[in-house]
Formats: sequence, C-alpha cells, structure tokens
Amino acid sequence: MADVVGLVLSIREVVQMIYDYGKSVREAENDRMILNSELFALQAILDDIRTRNAALFQTPNFRDMLVSIKTIVTKVLGKLLKSSGKTAQAWDKLKWPFKAKDVEQLMGRLQRLKQSLMLSMMTETAASHQDLHETLRRLCDDFGDDREERRQLESSKAKQELREWLAGPFDPRKKQDETWNERLPDTGQWFLQSREFQTWLEGPDEQTPRILNVIGKSGAGKTSLMSSAIKAAQSLEKRSPQIAVAYYYCSFNEAASQDPANMVGSFISQVSLTCPDLLEGLESGLARRERPTIKDLEQRFELQSARSSVKILLLVDAVNECKQIGPMIDSLLRLVKSASEVRVLFTNTVEDPLITTLAESTGLKYPKATVLRMPPMKIDIDLFIEAKIGEKKNLQKLPRETREEIKGVLSSKANGTFRWVQCQIEHLGNQSTGKMVKKALRELPSDLNATYTRILARIPKDNQGFAREALLWLSFAYRPLTLLELSEPLAFKESHATVKQRRRLLDTHDLLSWCQGLITYDPDTSYTALSHSSVRTYLLSNQIKNSDVSLFSIDKTVAETLLLRKCLRYVMFKDFSQGYCLQYHEWEAMMHQWPLLSYASRHWVSHAYALDPVLEPKDQDLIANLCRTSTHERGGNFGFWVQCLYPKADIKVARDTQPLYYAASFGLRVVVSSLLSVNKDLDLEALGGRHDSTALQVACFRGHYGVAKDLLDAGANPYHRDGYGRSPLFYVFYNGDKDIADLLVQHLQSRTSPKGERSSDHIREASAAVKKATKTGHYSRQHLATRHHDAPRAASSSTGPK
Repeated sequence: MADVVGLVLSIREVVQMIYDYGKSVREAENDRMILNSELFALQAILDDIRTRNAALFQTPNFRDMLVSIKTIVTKVLGKLLKSSGKTAQAWDKLKWPFKAKDVEQLMGRLQRLKQSLMLSMMTETAASHQDLHETLRRLCDDFGDDREERRQLESSKAKQELREWLAGPFDPRKKQDETWNERLPDTGQWFLQSREFQTWLEGPDEQTPRILNVIGKSGAGKTSLMSSAIKAAQSLEKRSPQIAVAYYYCSFNEAASQDPANMVGSFISQVSLTCPDLLEGLESGLARRERPTIKDLEQRFELQSARSSVKILLLVDAVNECKQIGPMIDSLLRLVKSASEVRVLFTNTVEDPLITTLAESTGLKYPKATVLRMPPMKIDIDLFIEAKIGEKKNLQKLPRETREEIKGVLSSKANGTFRWVQCQIEHLGNQSTGKMVKKALRELPSDLNATYTRILARIPKDNQGFAREALLWLSFAYRPLTLLELSEPLAFKESHATVKQRRRLLDTHDLLSWCQGLITYDPDTSYTALSHSSVRTYLLSNQIKNSDVSLFSIDKTVAETLLLRKCLRYVMFKDFSQGYCLQYHEWEAMMHQWPLLSYASRHWVSHAYALDPVLEPKDQDLIANLCRTSTHERGGNFGFWVQCLYPKADIKVARDTQPLYYAASFGLRVVVSSLLSVNKDLDLEALGGRHDSTALQVACFRGHYGVAKDLLDAGANPYHRDGYGRSPLFYVFYNGDKDIADLLVQHLQSRTSPKGERSSDHIREASAAVKKATKTGHYSRQHLATRHHDAPRAASSSTGPK
C-alpha cells in the first residue's frame, strides 16, 4: 500500500510541474493539457481502488502494472527536473523537454496501462463487477466533463487575454464609465431623439448616411453626449444579436489614444465578443507580444465584415484632440468603406473638409455622411447649473432669491458651454460672503478664454514660472504625469548636472493650488492633467499672446524643445554615468529614486522626432553627447538609457547596440546624418537591438524614408539579411511602403551583392516570402522590437521622401 501512495504522490508532483511549465512556457500547450488529463485519470483510478478495494494491489497482475506506471512516471519526472533545474532563474528560461512524438508514445503507454488496469480490476473482482463498472463509468464521465470544463475555461481566459492585448495600452472603458457616471440624468435627450442620430442608429442600410459627424465648440458637452450615444447603441446591441458596438475616446494628454492602430485594435477587441472569428490567427502574435500593423488590422476588419451580416456601430469621441487628426479620420473612412454594415459616429470641434464633401455631394456613392452642428441647449444647461449649485455648500447657504439670480445670469450667458458654467460656479463657490458672490456675479468673464485669463492672472507672481512650466508639460507630454513627475522638471535647469533636494518643491500639492481650475488631480492614481482640452487650446491661441497673461502663452516648437532638453538633461545626469546596472534590482532602485526617469528615458526621442528635421544645433549636440558616452564603461549614460528601454532584456542589448541603430529606429534623420558625417569609419552593418538587425533594416521596418536614403547613400548593404533570413526589402514589401521599396530596388540594381546574389533573384525571393508570411498569418513585425517599446511615434508620419 505504501508503494501505491508513493506512486500517487509522484503523479501529483508531475502534474504540478507540468502546470508550472504552463505558467512559464507557451509552447506545446495542447501536449501539456492532454498529458495532464491522462495523469489525472490514472491518479483518480488508483485513488479510487485504494479506497474501495486495496487488496487488489497485491495480485500479480496489479503489481506488474504498478511497476510499469512507476517507470513511466519516474522517467517523465526526471526529464522535467533536468530541464527546469528547480531554480528561479531556470524557470525564466524553460523549454518543454518533450517532442511531439515523445508525448504521443507516452500517451499510448499510459492509455494501454489504464485500460489494462481497468480490465484487471473487473477480472479480479467478478463479484463486484457491476459496482466497479459503474464506478469506472462515473469516473470516466467525470474526467471527460472536467476536461471539457477546463478546456472551455482556458479557452475563455485565452480569448480574454487576447482581447486585452489587442485593445492596446489605452482602455476606453474607464473613460466611458467616468463620463457616464458624471453626466446628469435626462441631459442629451435632444440628440438621442434627433432624426440624425436615430437614422444613423437604426435606419435601413440602403438609405442611411453611414457617417455621423457631431461638431461642437470646446466645452459644449460633446464627451457627455458621446457617453449617452454609446449607452443607446449598447441598449440596441442587447436586443439584437446582429449588432456589434465598439467605442473609443481620444485624449490630448494620452499619445496612445491618438494612434489609429490602437483605435482599430480596440474596435476588433470589442466587436470580437459578437464576432469571435475576428480573433482567429492572432494567438501567435500574442505569444510573442507582437501587435499586428494598422494595415493588418484594417484588412482583418474588412474580411470579417465581408463574411458577416452583423451591423457594426463604431463611436469615437474627440478626434480633434489628436495631434494628427488626418490619420484617425482616414482610418475611420477605410473601415466604413470596407462593408455596408459598418457605421461611424465621431465628434470633433472643427469641420473636416472630406467629411463635409461626403455630406454635401449628391453624386458620390456610399458611404455618405451627415454633419450635425451642436446647438446651444438651454434645457441641458439649466439642469447642469441646478446640479452644480447644489454641490456647493457656500452657495446653498445663500438666500433663495440670490441662488435664482445666479441661475438666471449663468443661463443667459452660458451660450451652450458647460465648461464655462462649471468655471463660474467654482469661482462663485469660493467666495466668502454673499456680498462677494454678488460682486463676482457682476464681473463674470464673457467666455471661456476670458475665464482662463482671469485664472492665470490670479497665480502669485513668484510662482508663475513654476505654473507656466507645469502647464507646458501637461500640454505636450506624451502620457499623463503623476504629481511627482510633474514637479520634478521644475527643480532643475537645462545646465544642471543633477537635481538637488533643496530645489524640489516642499509640497508638490502647491502646484494644484496655484493652478486651481486649470489642473486636475486624481488622489487614487496620483495622475495630473489639464482640467479640459480647452485649456491647452487657449494656451496655444493667438488671443493669449496679446493678453495680460502672455507669459503663459505656449509655442509648440518651443514647448517640444524645452521638454526634449529637460528629458535629455535628466538622462545625462552624472548619477547615471556609471552605465547599465548589472542587477535588475539596482535598476529598479534608480527608477524609484528619480521620479522623471521613466518618462524622460522613453520620451526624449518622442520630442526629438516631433522636431526633426528642424532640430536645433544645440539639441543635436545634446544627443551627440549622449551617444558619445556609449564608449564609456558599461555604456555610460547611453548604456543606462538603453537599459531603461529594455530593463528585462539581455544585458548585451545595452552593451552592444550602437547609437546609429537607435537613431535610425526612432527616425531621427538629423542625428543619423550627424553620426554618418562625424565618423566616416562607422560600421553600417553593426547588429543591434533585441533582434540583431542593422540600422538600415530597422529604418526600413519603421518606414523612415529619409533615414533609409541617407544610410543607403552612405553605403549600407541593402542585401543584408537579419537572423530570420529577411532583408530590408521584405519588410517594406510587407508594409506596403512603395516609396522605400522603389528606393531599395534602385540601390539593389546598382550594386553587387557581397555574396554574388543577383538583384532580380533577391527581389523575387523577398516578394515570395511576403506572400508566404501573409498567407500563414506570421506578421513581419515579430522579428523586430515592438513599436510600443522602440518607436515613440507612428512611422507612417515619416514615410515618403523628405
């Protein structure tokens, strides 16, 4: 009996180890699942016999079978232990130790032993044959049910993980929940009941303009309106299985929300709940954490729309908050044109010429568009005023007639702008006496810009410099900043070598006090943001330049330049001159100690890219200084910066990758040109990054035409293949980049391959490889660093000659 108990424990150990493999190893998932199921079944049979009729184990037949089972289990356990090494480091580098044929042989032996075990049980216990047979039947049914349940659960979890990965870094659900919870009941009914919205929502396909563009001025309540439209569409979706709804919120302070690829990925993630076929073939990309291109996503959406009768409703808010509006609208139009069942509703502040043309022309084929300009809705404004006054304790203490006077004045002057009303009530609610409220009511600013002028004028003079820079950072940062991150760049100048504690704000919350009405703060996440996109619009406007608060006026180029220099200076601090950290925990300690390090290391290239090719000589020198430190011990500041990009990558990435590779990857043409001109002996074929690619390969992959041209003119080899056997031409063919393809073909035909390869053969081979990769669903981007880590800006913005 002791042998049986030991054998059962050994089986459990094997099952646990296979489960541990499953958490660290993504390969052979089906083999692991099947092998575990058989072992579960075997263990259950042994446990059942041990409980019900332990005497059976003493018979010769059973003893022989136990020996055979023990041999197999011991062999499997030995292989697993040998492969894992039982160390924490080993689990990170696990490989499944069994080949498919090995698993097949093991399965055959286990199944034969299980059948023999069951047959012998029935033979040796004829008296209890019927009971045992029923027990075994129940066991088999239970195993089958359990296995199917596990498979369904794992499939559901896998699909959910796939959807979350596909949706990208920006989750519109949070914004929808926040906006819906903040809106006032019964507002927006004029829109929900309007002919334009109802026709878009439920009108027949052959008669309905499938694009509805809602235009409203800044602060008019478009986002609240969108949240109501989304709820109405979702209500319709619940009533009909032939309708799928997806929505998206663009945000000026979240660069990820302005990427068309993230938007379409989010659409596919949401629509796949109704059309699960949309997820087919994407599992391999998830396993490598490599997102498909915008082209791949749009084609996938088009194919699904063509083979399905499901009507798809897409809703997008605040397209105007994108730094590049054109690519977002172009992507939406391509989705609408892909199938007659797709409809799009989006909001913005200004009319788009193309949408207006689609709306006004009568000779165009579908899709047609409807443009709805938001009117001032007094009924909604009055509901808003009533609710906001009720939230202010000071205003509630006023006599009824005074409160009614406030409502009347605000209603008459609001002109449909909820944001203006909110700012006035905040100001009135901060007054200490009824007399002061009356005075403030008589001196209300005429519009939103005048409101912001008054708020800026109230900032204490000694703190205006801090406030201005904070507003500038919040206007042009590529992601939301925590309060600690926001206050850090205020503590040093471009010439400083480090940050001294005495220069830091004693209380970072002072910023919120100085900029009350302009900055919001979430105490749960510590993130800060401009209180409304209209604040940024005003700071960039011509009106502020001629006002009494012109100090706060922001110029886009000046702002990008300041953020670039502050970020570069931070990365170049003497505190990071020791180079890359040898231990991961050392790097983590650095990140905790230096609040701006995460943003500065990842986004100085974003600001440099925004300025290229007008990067000033001073900024070129700053970048050159960073690059020169790559020759220092452990790569100096450059090596530490690369480690910040890939903290968990092999240390050789930070050690071996040359500055030229990253300048090419990020599309910094001015920097590439500078590196090429300064060092005539530069190795253009040096391999870099996580996938051992040349500078030319990564430039072609990213779609940086100018950089690729400069590298080719400098002598870069267009025939060179990466570790996956793919040349630059493969990637530009796959991405459909005709300009770079023509450039590469020209250089291929004018040069001789170092290995004697003919240009015609090379072109034909690259074309065939692309067709094969497209057919099998293997995206070319899997073989280079993902855009999330390597490219701060969309490569498409730099394609074509420049």
